[in-house]
Amino acid sequence: MLVGLALVQVAGLDSPTFDNAATLAHYWLAPRRRDRGRTTVLCPSCGHENREGASFCDGCGAPLAAVCPRCGAQLRPSARFCDSCGQAISEPAAPPTPAPTAPTSFAAGRYQVKRFLGEGGRKRVYLAHDTRLDRDVAFSLIKTEGLDASGLARVRREAQAMGRLGSHPHIVTVHDIGDEDRQPYIIQEFMEGGSVQDIVDQTPDHRLPIDQSLQIAAEVCQALQHAHDRGIIHRDVKPGNIWLTADPSASSGQAIARLGDFGLAVAIDLSRLTQAGMMVGTVAYMPPEQALGGKVDTRSDLYGLGATLYEMVCGRPPFSGHDPVAVISQHLNTPPVAPSFHNPSLPPALNALILKLLAKNPQDRSSSADEVLAALQTLRDQIQQGEVVAAAEPAAAAPIGRVAWGTFVGREREMEQLKERLTDAFSGLGSVVMVVGDAGIGKTRLLQEFATYARLRGAQVLWGAAYEGEARLPYGPFAEALRDYVSRTSVETLRLAVTEGSSVLAPLAPELKVKLADLPEPPPVAAEAEAYRLFQEVTGFLKNASTSAPLLLVLEDLQWADKGSCSLLQHLARRLAGSRLLLAISCREAELEPSHPIREALPHLRRESGFWELPLKGLRESEVRELITVLAEHDVPQPLVLALHQETEGNPFFI
Repeated sequence: MLVGLALVQVAGLDSPTFDNAATLAHYWLAPRRRDRGRTTVLCPSCGHENREGASFCDGCGAPLAAVCPRCGAQLRPSARFCDSCGQAISEPAAPPTPAPTAPTSFAAGRYQVKRFLGEGGRKRVYLAHDTRLDRDVAFSLIKTEGLDASGLARVRREAQAMGRLGSHPHIVTVHDIGDEDRQPYIIQEFMEGGSVQDIVDQTPDHRLPIDQSLQIAAEVCQALQHAHDRGIIHRDVKPGNIWLTADPSASSGQAIARLGDFGLAVAIDLSRLTQAGMMVGTVAYMPPEQALGGKVDTRSDLYGLGATLYEMVCGRPPFSGHDPVAVISQHLNTPPVAPSFHNPSLPPALNALILKLLAKNPQDRSSSADEVLAALQTLRDQIQQGEVVAAAEPAAAAPIGRVAWGTFVGREREMEQLKERLTDAFSGLGSVVMVVGDAGIGKTRLLQEFATYARLRGAQVLWGAAYEGEARLPYGPFAEALRDYVSRTSVETLRLAVTEGSSVLAPLAPELKVKLADLPEPPPVAAEAEAYRLFQEVTGFLKNASTSAPLLLVLEDLQWADKGSCSLLQHLARRLAGSRLLLAISCREAELEPSHPIREALPHLRRESGFWELPLKGLRESEVRELITVLAEHDVPQPLVLALHQETEGNPFFI
């Protein structure tokens, strides 16, 4: 099976079947066929016939039967729950399209096809033999279906950028690029040692020795610096794209690591030519700026390196979840659990380096791959010279909370309702959604998850909150959201949102006058009309800002909001018709005093046709079990689950 995986991965396939976490997350049921009394199992990936009882295809290495994502037990086709551990089983993924019939050769017969390796989102890959140089190569035929002239030009530019890498001892060599019947192709070195992901998966605790991890990371740094010096950003650094030679190095006695699959690579000077908002890469290792389709630079690759190093020494990636949105949400919002929490033997310097590479802000990461390489080499020298390198202090209780926070459990129905409201906003049907529930029930977590989804859909997200124990600043939640928007928005975009009267917003967002110093002062009005004018200008500004892209405005913890904020919310809610503006607010309604301004505003809000309430209750018993399993990192006894569910009433804060 290792060879089968290696053949597919070295060729740069992006099929989720061969990614580490996804291998246990997506399965299909293999069809059976009887032929002269003998039962065979047809591989759904390549159509190859396998013996009855086989778990993996001996033609391509793909899984042949559904297995439990928790314990790995084989499942019957009709199973809804695992009969070994009780895990609920989702619907099996649809069988992939059978592999196309492999051509016999390419490039006028120079590359003789030996077999079809697999197909990814961007290419079809074949194992071929180069008859001119008498060697096996990976022949990647780039897909061009559905691409217009500019798309084809972009593909060729990326292939040319890969060719500029030239030869490097720690990069999988690109032997040649060309065209076959107007389809670009790339000829790459065939690596026989497998990928780092393979050896991580095969290690009992899924961790590599520290010295081996440091060597692999150092060699990847050399590869990245070589690429960055030539204007190439990889954009998909992960264990599955780091390949090992079959023969060990004479100096280290270990296999040499080479960075491969530059299929997502982009030339730095051409980075703005990629599709706007396009998210590419593998979510478990993806930097926040890349997840949101923003501009990437060399430090984006260092984030992927940090996530890879994290997995090599911890046995798991820094973030994981049940779906891509959950993982991306953690990349954007959640500090990673310190690697020393999972592996207390880590040297403090390595622990700190990994956390620095995983900084949310690119400015807080190392400045270059060479800088990371120097830190790794210093650490390796200390270990090799026998210097005492104390183990990192075990992480305290704080990371436990991060593990729990990072896992989004339940709330599927509530998320679907929020997604429907966002779809309405994209269609010009603005609305207000109020999320209510007790303290600790998960209001903030739900809204953060939803905000991540909204960003991935292309919406703008503004965030403001009221705070307990502070003086209730006039319009505090709105001021926080507006200041954030103004500070990170270009002058050109701001001019599209303001009106002649927008200078009245300056007390809420002083940055507005700094960026737009020529905004005229509004004419004086009577004191009793000042609040109405402010409400009108805030409403107009937000609606104008939402014309270019739908806008999600989150206002949290309104049980602590001032009267002015509640009145402004009520004014805005009446004027959302025809806008692409969605307001998501949260409060603890049960704690509101009868005279609280938000309680006084609620009857009026509830009369609006675009007002929706979303009450959050405690987690169900099955969801409590899932959350405890994440915390404990192993299955827990059912009596414990029942007891915790009864005692906490499903409130995640108390579990």
